[in-house]
Amino acid sequence: MDFDDPTITQFLKIEQAIKSKSTMQNRRSALKKFEVFLENNDYDLEDIGETEIKMYIGWLSDRVSDLTASQYLTAVSMLYNEMYDRDPLEDIDTGIYLNLTRTEHTKRTLDPEEVSELVESAQSMRGRALLSLMASTGMRLKEACNSRLSRLNLDERYVDIMTVKTDFGRRDAYFDRKTRRLLDAYINDGYRDEYQHADSDYIFLSKAYGQYDGDKHISTDRGRADFNKALKNSNIEFLTEQYNDGRDRATITSHILRRSFCQNWIDSDGDLYSLKNQVGWMSVESARDYISDDSSIEKRDRYGIQL
Repeated sequence: MDFDDPTITQFLKIEQAIKSKSTMQNRRSALKKFEVFLENNDYDLEDIGETEIKMYIGWLSDRVSDLTASQYLTAVSMLYNEMYDRDPLEDIDTGIYLNLTRTEHTKRTLDPEEVSELVESAQSMRGRALLSLMASTGMRLKEACNSRLSRLNLDERYVDIMTVKTDFGRRDAYFDRKTRRLLDAYINDGYRDEYQHADSDYIFLSKAYGQYDGDKHISTDRGRADFNKALKNSNIEFLTEQYNDGRDRATITSHILRRSFCQNWIDSDGDLYSLKNQVGWMSVESARDYISDDSSIEKRDRYGIQL
């Protein structure tokens, strides 16, 4: 099974080193179907965002079973994470579009006590400040990694960031007082100076000696590693999956911090429009992919008119 796109071919070569023969056969089938969709719509891999991937889900569900569609989407997600360090499916709850039995961890969130424990379980001041910033603002990992000192206001407790993955543009992401204390300690108490490029404008610095601007700030891979280490050091219970080479990985990722922030906002009676601007959604419809906001008799009695 040959592929026209060299990026897909390269991804499959990487996967082949660690995956079984049957897994690779499924990967090829999934990505061949995706390549057909790209060709039919005259898309390049780089063109695919949230809108296009939703079109693909609809296209795919007309051709294969919902279970197979879910497996094929996993392959697409892995392709983008490996080759482009982004995931067009990250903010999409596929259960809305596919008739699947959801596992418990699909939309799991952490309560505030668990989030606090996770932050404190990070092994470095940089890690604690990074995870705290993500947890208290709802920002994505890449947004946090790219955040800059010149756009940070500790007194007013916000950082001006460029939204990734959507056309929302720049936004002010407001954080809590604990995050301000952690950022202040990391920046002003010598912790940040321990890294290379301390004169850089990036808040979270890399240990790398790279010559390019992108080498100066912490990578998303490093950020994910900090999250995973903090998770394992905490008392938070989580499920694991196993790679074919025997390595374990958690079924929850750093994105749970964003999801937990959004859910806690709604649970605390925050309004959707303010949340939309805080986290950089293009519309409040995006909330459906993040939060559980079902109607109930308790909510009716709390918020409804009492006659």
